Amino acid sequence: GGEYRLCWCSGQQATPAGHCDSAASYATDIGTLTVIGVSPLNQDRTCVSGHSCVLDGLAGNHLAEEDRFMVMDTCGVAGSLPRMPSAGLADRLPPSNMTGVGQLALWATVATVAGGQYQLCWCSSSRPRCVVAEDFKVHVGSLTMVGPRPLSQDRTCVSGQVCVIDNVQGHHLSDHDHMTILDTCARAAPAVRFWPPGTAVTLDTASSVASWASTVITASAGVFRLCWCAGGFGCSVAEQFQVDMGSFTLTGPSPLAQHRTCISGRTCAFGSVTGHELPSAARLLLLDTCAVASSPARFPTDQGLAGSSPGGYDATWSWGSALVSAAGGEYRLCWCAGSPFTCEATSDFKTDVGALSV
Repeated sequence: GGEYRLCWCSGQQATPAGHCDSAASYATDIGTLTVIGVSPLNQDRTCVSGHSCVLDGLAGNHLAEEDRFMVMDTCGVAGSLPRMPSAGLADRLPPSNMTGVGQLALWATVATVAGGQYQLCWCSSSRPRCVVAEDFKVHVGSLTMVGPRPLSQDRTCVSGQVCVIDNVQGHHLSDHDHMTILDTCARAAPAVRFWPPGTAVTLDTASSVASWASTVITASAGVFRLCWCAGGFGCSVAEQFQVDMGSFTLTGPSPLAQHRTCISGRTCAFGSVTGHELPSAARLLLLDTCAVASSPARFPTDQGLAGSSPGGYDATWSWGSALVSAAGGEYRLCWCAGSPFTCEATSDFKTDVGALSV
């Protein structure tokens, strides 16, 4: 948008051929052409995924309060923009949204769109409507959305092991960003035995790795959500982790209250330890406390070590034909995933599956 000059050149036959082919030939100023629209056309802005997006100071010539803005991949071309509120169309604003420094565009609902470079597009309220992509043909500038990309960065870890999430991808990610695991992003319902609510790890952008260092996951296995929060926005409670960047699968036992009973003086066997994607090489160890050298006395076979017969969820866990002569009481069934992890030391059996009552 702006004010331009209408300039005239005579096209009479007496005029030499080609006389009106150059700008210098248009010497007669006959008036003003007013173009209503945004100006300049490089009004670049930045928003952060996981937050509402407010773009102020959008300048132009004779902009109206009813003009609309839309975020798109390409102005004027219909396309999908998942997780951008109202498919990218800015909220309708009440009167007086014009400020002293220009127009305002607002997406009050939290945007959890993938990070990336998008186009900010404009539609004049002089048009019959400004509701579909084809109405927004004027490119105002670029909108940089900071955040993870793509939003399908699925990862898997194993119960009883340290968890490292590598090759984290996104747009303008920083070392101050945080990631955490939740049942549902932005809802304070962390899985049992993960970490305290809101506990998260920072992202090392140099290596694209997020790690909980030496912390071992002993949570109930299942499929959870990998949630992201931009640095500088708190990242201390679950509600601040709005951006769902993919699924997080934890393999191992589930639930964590699979209590069993054996009788002293008899053999001990039971079946059907359930879980999510249980590996066939998994082992159980009977301990007073999981991962602590505290094997009960007089329990048969390798300090209380039980193998399983083939059969997946229907596998039978047994201490063989030897009789149990341990003192009556309650012990812990401790789980180790097996290959490629070692299950040799007591400390390898970190996941508490449930109680064994003798």
